[in-house]
Amino acid sequence: MAALVGTDEFGRDVLSRAMAGGRIGVGIALPPCFARCRGALVGMLAGFMRGWTDRILMTINDGVLAFPGMLLALWFHAVFAGGERAIVLALSVAYLPSVVRVVRAVVLLDPGAGIRRSVAPSWATLTFSPCAPRGSQRSAGRSPCRD
Repeated sequence: MAALVGTDEFGRDVLSRAMAGGRIGVGIALPPCFARCRGALVGMLAGFMRGWTDRILMTINDGVLAFPGMLLALWFHAVFAGGERAIVLALSVAYLPSVVRVVRAVVLLDPGAGIRRSVAPSWATLTFSPCAPRGSQRSAGRSPCRD
C-alpha cells in the first residue's frame, strides 16, 4: 500500500510519524485545557455558593497560588521522576488557580446573579444554564445573555 502523504528519504511513512509525534503534543496540551475547565467550574461554584464554600475553596486556591510556578514544576519533576507526566501535572496545577480567581470575580461582579440564584432550583441548573459561561464570554467581549 502506498503512503498517503509520502515517504522520507529512508522510506518511512511521513503520516504515521507525524501522527506519532502529534500524540505526545496532544497528550501534553489537553490536560491544561481540562484544568482550565475544572478551574472555571470551581470558580463558578465558589462565586455562586459564597459563604463557607467560597472561603474554603479560595483558601485552597490561594495556597496553590502562593507557590511560584517554577518551584511547583520542579517539585512535580522530583516527585514523579520527570518525564511527560510531571510536565502535564505541573502545567495543570499552574493554570488552575488563576482561572478560578478570574471566573469567581466575574460571577461576584455579575449583578443578575442574585436574581438568577433566587429563581434557579439549584446551583447545578444555574451553573449549567445557557447564561452560565458569562465569565469567559464577557472577558472576550460578547455574552449570550443580554442584560
